[in-house]
Amino acid sequence: MQLILSTLLFFCGLGIGVAVILVSLIHLAGGRRRLVFGAYILMGCGYGGLCVYNLIRQSSGVACAMTPISQLAIFGGLLLLHLFFLIDGIRTLPKGK
Repeated sequence: MQLILSTLLFFCGLGIGVAVILVSLIHLAGGRRRLVFGAYILMGCGYGGLCVYNLIRQSSGVACAMTPISQLAIFGGLLLLHLFFLIDGIRTLPKGK
């Protein structure tokens, strides 16, 4: 059960990481808050890469050295952090007319 939860967590993390990158690129193209959204892009790339790395390791049968509970706690916390980044990026998008 914990392997299913961690796999689901990594796929959700990958999706949110990509969404953070896309929203941040929209902001950078508009020239708003370049430093903040540049940092969001770097963190989204790092988190997405980490999720891909862990998914590849899980598919090859190599389990993580961490206990499943600590793995879920750490990556769940990172998922919530990136969810905050995504909400912040969407909230500050310019309103269309």
